[in-house]
Amino acid sequence: SVQEALIRFEVRIRTPAIARAVTLITTASRMTGSIGEVLNIAARDAAISENLKRERSAEMSIYTVIVYLVFIVFLFVVAVIDSQFLTVLAGVETVSAAGAGMGAIPLGTTPIATFERLLFHGVLIQAIFSGLIAGQMGEASVRAGVKHAAVMLIIALLVFAVIL
Repeated sequence: SVQEALIRFEVRIRTPAIARAVTLITTASRMTGSIGEVLNIAARDAAISENLKRERSAEMSIYTVIVYLVFIVFLFVVAVIDSQFLTVLAGVETVSAAGAGMGAIPLGTTPIATFERLLFHGVLIQAIFSGLIAGQMGEASVRAGVKHAAVMLIIALLVFAVIL
């Protein structure tokens, strides 16, 4: 019968949209003899579902853009700290122990490269998690966020390799 064929089709294809349509068609065809009306209802349901999915995607894409902007602002702040603040810090000599008194922290003993490495690792961590969040918000999938994380990691690596 047609219902059995549709059920076999549903088992073979295994997508949520097909499962919903087949369930709707088989249930409605059992209730009424008018298969044409049932197919029209199923087509409308599928169209509405697809429109809702497109609208959600369009509305959520703005959040993906916001996540990218936040990452770029963070990267810019780190670049400014690295290029402006750390170079000044490198020029500052350690205050002598006699003039500093007890409890003073000698900043000059920590190499500037250590601070740069910390900033670099902070940017990499930010890139990974921002990418995952962008994928979850924009495409409702953390797996999709891996590609965003890869893009952000490449941007971070290029900024640190070329500019800094």
